[in-house]
Amino acid sequence: MSNSQQGYTIGVVARMLGITPQTIRLYERRGLLDPSRTRGNTRIYTDDDLEILKMIQRLTKDMSVNLSGVEVILRMNRTVTGLQKERDHLVKMLYEAGEMVSSLLRDVQVTDMPVKSSLGHLVKFFEMQQSARFSGGPDRDESE
Repeated sequence: MSNSQQGYTIGVVARMLGITPQTIRLYERRGLLDPSRTRGNTRIYTDDDLEILKMIQRLTKDMSVNLSGVEVILRMNRTVTGLQKERDHLVKMLYEAGEMVSSLLRDVQVTDMPVKSSLGHLVKFFEMQQSARFSGGPDRDESE
């Protein structure tokens, strides 16, 4: 748990969400959440844990999803979040590589025309990728 996140005990969380501590422990046993613990082994729930618990409540109460389904949904959500972070990292690396190529083109006199043209196209590609990132991504086909 980071220092900037608030921590709550199981009793406080149960009252906040209108559920019992036993229900929260059941979710933990099922692997739906994993609170941190103090040295005395007291569960400490973060704001992120609260969001997971709220999602579990919405899925089970509002959408009648059973706990096995919740488990699948939470796992998929974590996977998507991880993939988004990985994509963001890769886009950042591509942008930095494009910046390096741009810098090289400015600093080095490339006399071989095909090489200069290829490097120019590469720079334009990186610039388009960066532009697409800030505009919400490339246009997608509506039929997807």
